[in-house]
Amino acid sequence: MPHASAFDDADGIVVKRFRYFPRALEDVANGALLENARTVMGAIQLPFLFLAEALAIRREVRRFRPDLIHVFWMIPQGVLALVTTGTTPWLLTTLGGDLYSLNGRILVALKRRVVARAAAVTVMNNDMASRVAG
Repeated sequence: MPHASAFDDADGIVVKRFRYFPRALEDVANGALLENARTVMGAIQLPFLFLAEALAIRREVRRFRPDLIHVFWMIPQGVLALVTTGTTPWLLTTLGGDLYSLNGRILVALKRRVVARAAAVTVMNNDMASRVAG
């Protein structure tokens, strides 16, 4: 969200955004990440997004010391959470995009590690549940 404020309050929940690229060009995370990453500029932004997100997660976990972390998406957030959250338990939610796609050998192995690390996983239907358990 290139023009969004760094902080918002959504009914008592503080939203903190982080910069990952020059503001005028920052757009790979605005909407569908997989679709946006298919462009040249999106592909260039991805490593910056992932690094900035990992640093932001680590900083907030150390500052806030949560009892539970709600991780959306196995990839990339679940993979980043593997390396940034220490022993804090997670609730992992997948909405399906990462579950049904990203099926290369390395990506499947990463998704299995993410699911194994989660204390609990939420999905939207029985097919997704069987794939996650699979």
